[in-house]
Amino acid sequence: MRRNWFTKLFAGEKRLARRAYAAAASNRLLADWVFSGIANHERVKADWLTTTMRARDHAQNNAYGRKFLQMVVKNVVGTGFRLNVVPRDARGGIDKAAGDMIEDAFRRWGENPQYCDMAGRKTWLDFQHGFIRTVARDGHSLIRMVSGADNPFAFGLKAYDPRVLDVDKNDANPGNGNQIIMGVEVNTWGKPVAYHLKRTSDNSIETEYRYGDRHERIPAEEIIMWGIEEYDDQIRYMTWMACGMVQMQHLAKYEEAELIASRMAAAKTGFLIQKEGPNYDPDEEESDGAYRMKQEPGEVQLLPPGWDYKANDPQHPTTAYPSARKGFLQGISSALGVAYNGLANDLEGVNFSSIRSGVLDERDEWMMLQALMARHFCHRVYSNWLRAAMLTGQVNLPLAKIGKFINADTWLGRRWMWVDPLKDAQTNEILVRHGWKTNGQITAEIGGNYEDNVDAITNEPQLPGSDTETTNGQANTPGTGQND
Repeated sequence: MRRNWFTKLFAGEKRLARRAYAAAASNRLLADWVFSGIANHERVKADWLTTTMRARDHAQNNAYGRKFLQMVVKNVVGTGFRLNVVPRDARGGIDKAAGDMIEDAFRRWGENPQYCDMAGRKTWLDFQHGFIRTVARDGHSLIRMVSGADNPFAFGLKAYDPRVLDVDKNDANPGNGNQIIMGVEVNTWGKPVAYHLKRTSDNSIETEYRYGDRHERIPAEEIIMWGIEEYDDQIRYMTWMACGMVQMQHLAKYEEAELIASRMAAAKTGFLIQKEGPNYDPDEEESDGAYRMKQEPGEVQLLPPGWDYKANDPQHPTTAYPSARKGFLQGISSALGVAYNGLANDLEGVNFSSIRSGVLDERDEWMMLQALMARHFCHRVYSNWLRAAMLTGQVNLPLAKIGKFINADTWLGRRWMWVDPLKDAQTNEILVRHGWKTNGQITAEIGGNYEDNVDAITNEPQLPGSDTETTNGQANTPGTGQND
């Protein structure tokens, strides 16, 4: 009896274990749910180039792929990140003069393509746009920081096509204790120490086979390669469009078929049917032996006895087209992490509350990407640029105090106003009055800097006859006894 009870209990535990995770079940309904158990590196290596090239095709030829990249660039970067340098001394005081000097020098460098770009074409804003577009489209960026450049700051940037980083360059033992995975040389901890770029005479990867297997090894300190990591041991990164590209392709072909069918329906084509009667030549016989009749708009032709005409009316677009397109785009929007209304340009049936709810979720995504871009791209460029600028004297500050300035940067990204900003302003006024929010926080939320605003207001000349005039930066209020 005890043995039977134990056997039944053990069998019950086995049955529970088998169905503990439905996603791991194996049955006829899940037989087509296949997966790969190979290492992450091998999976990315096998699919990276094909996926990247398809993403580039979507960026060029697919309306929704192009729109997605425009949304990324516009919302993550927009008119550009704004550098704000707030160096503090040991007592916590702010060295505003030094901060202003650094900001002004960075602006001079970034606005001049001859200084900023090794090729002399891009400004700092261009690099920001290109960086986030490349990451979204190709999976990761590839930008080199060049010290000793031929410009007054001795510093410049060079953007590479990510394909230059050779995905087929793999070596488990290059002789220095490291290993090379898809062109990235890492140490035993997986930290990148160098990047192996395909080397050609004109920096064009299209000519790589004419020059053989030649690579340039660039130290990791000079390269900014960043993407969204999905796995802890990831070396190369996949396009952000990967999850939605299949649906995007199907939707593009579906819309193309509907468009062609609609054109055929609008043309009102038909067929000539010959019955009993005398021979009749509608126009002329084609090489394939078929007769064709040309008809102008509004024209009615009389057919002779023995001939009949049957209209071809495909009835397109079908009534299911709008709902099918919307369903496709809702799935694509979820895969891309953007709001459906923005990707589809569809505001039909949308009210203020619903669109605000969707946009809030999307803007959280944009701000998260802004924070990542500020840390992995903007700060790295700034810290290397500052060292070069101080060495060349373009920033006239003591090099011994570089630690005080190198981590004093904050980057203000784009912010968005609502359709009813008055209500938001009134809400913020109440929050500040009760001490639940500061003026600095509010200014940062709309993409500004409170301290800069105060300085600008203090030094801004007032119009004659206004309630508050300024003389030498000092406010003069009538009736106070000052300069009356």
